This record gives sequence, C-alpha cells and structure tokens, in this order.
Amino acid sequence: MKINNFVLPKNTLGNRFKYGVKFIPERTLNKYLDYILFVVKNDHVGKEVYNLCFKRGDIFNNIVFSQNNLEKYIEFLTNAYKNVFSNNLNIEEFSIKEGQKIIISSLNENYLKICSVKEGIDSSQKRVFFVFSKKELGEYLVALTALYREIKIVKELEKPNKCFLRQKEKDNLYLNALYVFLNDALDRRDKQMFELLSQEIKNLME
Repeated sequence: MKINNFVLPKNTLGNRFKYGVKFIPERTLNKYLDYILFVVKNDHVGKEVYNLCFKRGDIFNNIVFSQNNLEKYIEFLTNAYKNVFSNNLNIEEFSIKEGQKIIISSLNENYLKICSVKEGIDSSQKRVFFVFSKKELGEYLVALTALYREIKIVKELEKPNKCFLRQKEKDNLYLNALYVFLNDALDRRDKQMFELLSQEIKNLME
C-alpha cells in the first residue's frame, strides 16, 4: 500500500482544510483515480471533522466522522485485524449513521474486501470497495492510529492552562503507543504487524 500525506493551499475550501492522507492499495487497477482519502478539516461552524472518502474512477462515497466516531472506527479496524489473523473474520460491519456503513469481509486466507456503503436520496445504495492484503489492513490501521494520536495531542495542547509539549515529548507519547501495539502483536504471534511496528519504531528513533 502506498501512503501519501498531503496539504492544500490555505485558500482551499474557504480555509477549512487542514491536511490529508491518501491510501492506494496494491491491488488497484488505476492508481491515479482509485484511492481512499482521509481528510481533517473544519466544518462551516469551525468544528473539526474528519472525512473518509472511498473513490474508484468517477464513483465515490464521502463519509464524515466526528472524533468519537473516528475512535470507534479505529476500534472496529483493530478488531477486524485481530479476527483476520485468527481466521475468524467473516463479515464485520461498522455503522456511521443510518444509510452509511463500512463492511469488511474475507475473500480468502490472504485478502479481504473493505467496502463503503452509502444510501442515496432515492434509497439506492452506492458501494465503493477495495481489496486489501492482511498486511495492508495493518498498514492502514497503524496510519489512522498515528493520525488519531496526533489529533488527540493537538486537542490537549489547545486546552486552557496546558503546558506546551515539545516535539520530543510528543514523539515519546507516540513511541509508547507503538510499544503497546508491538506487545499486543507479540502476544498474538502476529509476525507481519510486529515487523511493521518494529520498522515504525526504528524510523522514529533514527
């Protein structure tokens, strides 16, 4: 999976856009038109929201998360990932609100399908899906977890009377979170996740 961070000019979306990440799975036919976007922005009243967009060609499903929903989505991905490696994954569903959900289902022992479902005005359903390998689901999960960790740190810093955290202290918080995931991967004998997290820790400490 290819993961790209990006930013847009300050005048984009009326200064509401903050930053985003693009995920391009390996088993994607058109790597220019097909991808998943995660975008952090402010809504029209200045409240921070998170857009998750599944796009294939001209078809896309854009889903808006609150911080609480984003946290629950990461928990959903974590449970699905654990089930994948224990061969217990059949069909997992995460409902955002009525008419919107994300479904993860097993294709075979190596691959799974992640599908966004959004109901239109005429009650017809629009489905946009991608095929992930087990490793790619792990990479997607680690990236979203890292983004969520940054979001929480920034919100803590914005609270009144909060002491400023230096970059080194923020890196230590992230490193501690990675070690928690690493220990969990060891307990589950999850070699792929262990190697992925080990590389992330190595990059952070270089």
